[in-house]
Amino acid sequence: MERYRAAFVPGAHGARPHLIASLNVLCAGSDDEAERLALHAARVSVRQRTGAAPQPSPPSAREDFLARRFLEDQQVVYGDRDTVAKAVDHVAGILDADEIMVVPFDLTGDERRRTLRTLTGQQGPTSTRLAVAGVQRPAHS
Repeated sequence: MERYRAAFVPGAHGARPHLIASLNVLCAGSDDEAERLALHAARVSVRQRTGAAPQPSPPSAREDFLARRFLEDQQVVYGDRDTVAKAVDHVAGILDADEIMVVPFDLTGDERRRTLRTLTGQQGPTSTRLAVAGVQRPAHS
């Protein structure tokens, strides 16, 4: 990012560098619900990567550890709307990003729409091809 900004030459595409960062997000009605959903999605990913059985019940301590580790490694932000919004702002501030593009960390289209609707506080739209460019920060001076 620093190299991009330092090497940026103003031109037809803009007068200043513009940084867009992406962030894996899972948003639900409460922090507890979001954690449960995020752990479930992470366990599915861990099972796929390790070749484990599709639905061990209950998850083993090892699987729980690996799922939490996976969420950390993928830098997944999860929580209710306020928790996620604060985390998005925090990441944008650290990176000095102009925009954050949220990438839903969910398993199905319905779950991805839930994350986006919850995060934006909307009940629609119903399009399965919805594109969201998350939080836009004020322009640099």
